[in-house]
Amino acid sequence: MIALFICKYKARGFIRGILILYAWSAATILCFVIPDSRLLVTVAYTPISLIGAIFFKLPVHYYFDHITWPVINQLISIAGGWLWAGTALSFQRKSINACSYCGRKSDAIRWMASDSAVRWGRWITYVAILAPAYYDITRIAWLLGIPLGVTKEFYQSLQDSGAVWAGAGLALVSISGAMLIHGLIKPWGEVFPRWIPFMVGKRVPPALAIVPAGFVSILFTVTGTGAVLDFSFSNLQNWGASTPLLLFPIWGIALGVATIFYYYRRQGRCHHCGLK
Repeated sequence: MIALFICKYKARGFIRGILILYAWSAATILCFVIPDSRLLVTVAYTPISLIGAIFFKLPVHYYFDHITWPVINQLISIAGGWLWAGTALSFQRKSINACSYCGRKSDAIRWMASDSAVRWGRWITYVAILAPAYYDITRIAWLLGIPLGVTKEFYQSLQDSGAVWAGAGLALVSISGAMLIHGLIKPWGEVFPRWIPFMVGKRVPPALAIVPAGFVSILFTVTGTGAVLDFSFSNLQNWGASTPLLLFPIWGIALGVATIFYYYRRQGRCHHCGLK
């Protein structure tokens, strides 16, 4: 009922502030408070499990054992948070007589479309690309037999459990993700390049980059925040295992901001208000 009221009616002053606060609070709680690291683990292991099943004939039922109701509920929670965020943004725009779809009030050039915004967006995207490098280096080193940042006993347990392979697989997923993040500032993030069969020269739908990038940014921010809150200096004995996770909030936030810059850079003429 509250969401319907927010969408349908305009409000001013104190009432407007309360409604906006309620909507953004609901979005924040659903996206960043309810989910935890289990959702990121499930999503990250998806490509690893598929590759293992296709090329190495590994069983996939172990992967599906991790897709429990709490994990599914977290996914639903984030979807609900996005809907609340869209409701809040639409209401904010409507309440100041701007287009509820693009947020424009006139054809005047805004800062987010300026050359300065492009430069800031590029630097923030590079932060998102480089943030996981520390994690990737430690996990690949373990696979190569180098106990980087861990004791010999801890490293032996990683080998015995096969965790070195899992960590390396996650590092490769991370490196692949960094390459895709690069597309937020490259021409092939706007027009399909020649190495994409049947799509060469076609325009990349903005949502194809914005939705997964926004979703992943939430997962890394949530997981990294949990790692920071749970961190103990007693974990420094195995700093290679614990401290890379402390950079996950930076990774998630940088990716989220880079995605916002990409969204504004890709904005063309609005089909609803006609402004550009």
